[in-house]
Amino acid sequence: MRRIVTTIILFIICVTVSTYTIYYVSDVYEQVESLVSNALDSINDADKSGLERHINSLTDLWNEQEDKIIHYVRHAQVDEITKSVARLRALAAGEDY
Repeated sequence: MRRIVTTIILFIICVTVSTYTIYYVSDVYEQVESLVSNALDSINDADKSGLERHINSLTDLWNEQEDKIIHYVRHAQVDEITKSVARLRALAAGEDY
């Protein structure tokens, strides 16, 4: 009987952690998606100060979330996102868009 109870408790913990992970990653994705969309709108409107503001917000968000999200997403994918975020400022400064 103890094994069944222990197994059920472990199963519930695993499901809870998995569900939290899915919601957490989805939330970060939505925040990044919103900032990227706003940056693209700034590019289309030729709003350089708005673009810089959105890139700064995106960079700050990613720097905060990178250490947390690396536990849930493959390292190679996180590294690619980090490289892309780092390149944004250089691309915006050079107006290469």
